[in-house]
Amino acid sequence: TSMLPEEAEEIDEPEAEERPRFVLRLPHVALPRLKLPQISIRQSFGPLVKTFGRALMPGKVPSKRARALRLPPKESPLLLGSVVLGFLLIIAFLTLTTYFRFGGASRAAALLGTAETAWQEAYSSQAAEDWQRTLNLAEQVLALDSRNERAKTLRDEARLNLDMLENAAVLAVTQIAELGVSPAPRRLLITRSWIYLLNPVTDEVIGMPLAEDGLRLSSAAPTSILRRGQLVGGNTVEHLVDIAWMSPGTGYPDGAVFIYCDDGVLYIYEPALGPGGITRQQLEGEHTTRAVTMMATYGDQLYLLDRQQGQLFRYAPINGLYNSPPRPYFSPGNAPQLQTALNLNLDGRLYLLLGDGSVRTYFAGAEDLSFSMRGVPDTDLSPSVMYVESDPETGQIFLGDRQNERIVVLDKRGNYLHQFRVPEGQLRQLETLVVTREPRVLYMIAANGIYAAALPEFVRR
Repeated sequence: TSMLPEEAEEIDEPEAEERPRFVLRLPHVALPRLKLPQISIRQSFGPLVKTFGRALMPGKVPSKRARALRLPPKESPLLLGSVVLGFLLIIAFLTLTTYFRFGGASRAAALLGTAETAWQEAYSSQAAEDWQRTLNLAEQVLALDSRNERAKTLRDEARLNLDMLENAAVLAVTQIAELGVSPAPRRLLITRSWIYLLNPVTDEVIGMPLAEDGLRLSSAAPTSILRRGQLVGGNTVEHLVDIAWMSPGTGYPDGAVFIYCDDGVLYIYEPALGPGGITRQQLEGEHTTRAVTMMATYGDQLYLLDRQQGQLFRYAPINGLYNSPPRPYFSPGNAPQLQTALNLNLDGRLYLLLGDGSVRTYFAGAEDLSFSMRGVPDTDLSPSVMYVESDPETGQIFLGDRQNERIVVLDKRGNYLHQFRVPEGQLRQLETLVVTREPRVLYMIAANGIYAAALPEFVRR
């Protein structure tokens, strides 16, 4: 028989064992229907999200639990500005105190070293700009360290030198002759048209003619006037000591050069007669070798400074001869320390420059106490060379100060007039100086040469 496919499958599979089934049938109970409330997310969580969002955003979040905040007082710009300014001042004070205590000392030391270097340069150059730089540096040091004594010294010295430079005329010097090295100061004598030089190296007096302006030589060839070892009147010339000028009208119509030699010998040279007309005189007095160191003239009288006897001897001529016994200028026991005298000049008074740098004047053998150096810009005047003009009223006193490289000018009472400087530093080696009236020229031997400088019409301020 034909079978359906379903039936064929049932035949292929074994029948399962039938299990008994139990069905629990509960009685039908009608339960009441519960109605749940409808929940809205927006209404439930919206206020919470909104509150949390406001808390995260800037601004105030109203809250029922928040305490009432106290309002701050109104701001005062003046008060705030005062507080800020006071705070800044305190910071500045602390900063400056720390700087001056720790950094200021090292800065002051560095500036002081620079000021010392500037001082050395200023001392060498004597230039106003160098002294001004020294002054500025010293004042900067004192701003950092007001008790620095060395800075005070540099400041005071710079101020002093600046004041001096303001009242000093700088001379334009011209070298008119070159000289060699000499172990002793050379003697210089200037007449209207001639320079006379005593050179201790060669023991010779030479003459050099001057041009009309007085600032140059009219001939480069010097004239030998007198020399050691030369024969004059059958006598050998000994060591030459000093020279002086006897003015015209005192027995010598054209003037004369007096030359003193050791052992009281005087040679007289008259330019009109030339070297061949030199005459020799033997002076009275016991002047031993090397005892007389200086000679001067006034009028027709001759003066010799004898350091061995500690006296200044005065010779008066008789018929042009100086062979009468001399008279001592100082009374016994009243003479100064002539052994230290550096220069000697006369104009009716006697002017002495002594080794201690003091200038003393005498009249008729007694000290002239009316003379005193007054008004000099500083107390550091150390003259070693002096020249006194012959006019007793209008003449001036020239003091050469090698240490401070200047020439200080006084009147005949010792009042300060002015001072001169030279730019090239020759005054450090100043030996002697002479000043002429017509033309108004200053001559000096310095730095192994003869220099000339026209003097300005200095007007005192």
